[in-house]
Amino acid sequence: MGTEIKMQRGAGGFAVAKLCFEAVDGVKGWPEISKYCVEDCPFAMHGLISQDKRMLKDWAKFLETFGNGFPEYEAETLFEGWDEKRQVGLFAANFKGKHTGEGGVCAPTGKTLGDGTRYCYMLHVNNDGKVDDVKKIWNDCHAFMRLGWPLPEMAEKEAGEPARPLAKVPHEDEAKKITFFEGLKVADLVEFMERGGRKKGELFTIPEQATVEAALKELDQRNVLSMPVCTPDGKIKGIVSTLDLVVGVVFTPWSERFDAEKEPTVEDIKAVLTSSKGVLESPVSHLMGINEYTREYWEDEELQVLAERLSQGVHRALIRRRATSTTADPKPQPKPKPEPVHLIAQSDLMRFIGSKINAQAGLARCMSQSIGTLGLVEKKEMMITVRDTQTALTAFRKLWQGGWVMDWTVSAVPVVDAQGNLVATLSGSDMRGLTTDNLEDLMLPVAEYLKKRSGGELRAPEKVTMDTPFKEALEKVWRHAHIMMHQERFLLHSGMLHCFISSNSP
Repeated sequence: MGTEIKMQRGAGGFAVAKLCFEAVDGVKGWPEISKYCVEDCPFAMHGLISQDKRMLKDWAKFLETFGNGFPEYEAETLFEGWDEKRQVGLFAANFKGKHTGEGGVCAPTGKTLGDGTRYCYMLHVNNDGKVDDVKKIWNDCHAFMRLGWPLPEMAEKEAGEPARPLAKVPHEDEAKKITFFEGLKVADLVEFMERGGRKKGELFTIPEQATVEAALKELDQRNVLSMPVCTPDGKIKGIVSTLDLVVGVVFTPWSERFDAEKEPTVEDIKAVLTSSKGVLESPVSHLMGINEYTREYWEDEELQVLAERLSQGVHRALIRRRATSTTADPKPQPKPKPEPVHLIAQSDLMRFIGSKINAQAGLARCMSQSIGTLGLVEKKEMMITVRDTQTALTAFRKLWQGGWVMDWTVSAVPVVDAQGNLVATLSGSDMRGLTTDNLEDLMLPVAEYLKKRSGGELRAPEKVTMDTPFKEALEKVWRHAHIMMHQERFLLHSGMLHCFISSNSP
């Protein structure tokens, strides 16, 4: 096509965006990429490895090194779209591979990305038909952990103010520092759950061809936030959560996903209701894993590894038991029963920790300290809130728009009145039970929507203060997915779990 490419706005802009995406994602190098973008094209990604890569040229150079680590790989484009109004091309893709080559951020680990790492590019095309801005949305931490790569620390927020580093996967020389989970396996957590009568017996699943509406009804009836999705032959395909379904229902059509925060117009409402009706009638498997990947662990793995992931914002994981070896008996053997599978959530691990409070004196001392002293409060420069008079649709959209373009940890938003007082919280669980018949409830003020969902009364949110003892806060979180603090700050499962895996046992 030559080195100079100019295309008119519209379909031509999409063609340029697609060519640029394919050049970047295909690791074709800067000489090829530069045909479709401005020379100093800016690049942004909310991740750890992109902190020093502010230009697309720098990102392209990194990808060349990254690609060398995967001699054999599989890449698939999952979605492509064009926003005519904003002149933005959107491309989602999945990358699978095994780190066996000299590339990436460390020596070859021999580990794979499993079912892959998903990501999305947004490319803006200017009036001259050139890409002049590129943004990437990628959970690089998840990919790093799967590959066994060390996690780099976050850059400093301001000069002289170091940011809190993310919890790292413990190395061999650090293992001796971690004593709370020492010697424990994931199987110990599973046994604790079964001994307590929780999740004992058959794991409830939902067929992959069941509709989204049926899934919301099932989640509501069983009073759970997620369920495994299974194939016709009973094989578990992954996990679908309430937040997956929220994203599918309220962010339609796709081009409106990254829209600025605003109240929907009449046209917006009509478009959302029409599209959402189709979403509710579509297979639930289409929305599986949108908000969070499905993680799987074996019962014989170290509990420390699972706890590490749950402390970093992972909400749940599937636990499998390895198949037992077969005998040498030549006689035909009956078909073995499927090995047990358990669904573990952050709250399950917290209950397990709570059961050991009285057994370990050091842990009991830790539990008596205040959550403020222990630094368990997640502070945000700007807390995302929703007014009680705004529509439920707007409120649900904020669950996925809180903070960054995609904030993988936002599971609830505070609902406030005109004076800024906290009156309720909204989470993905509040969408359970939504059907094509009551879809228009999303247009109600969020306070009215929540009242209708809870039988006519607005549920008062659970609150704690900075002086609340850790044990008391922990017990409250066992019963609630999140609790609210004064000054509009959340105390989250992940923050509390971090206390047990980031340092020596209390």
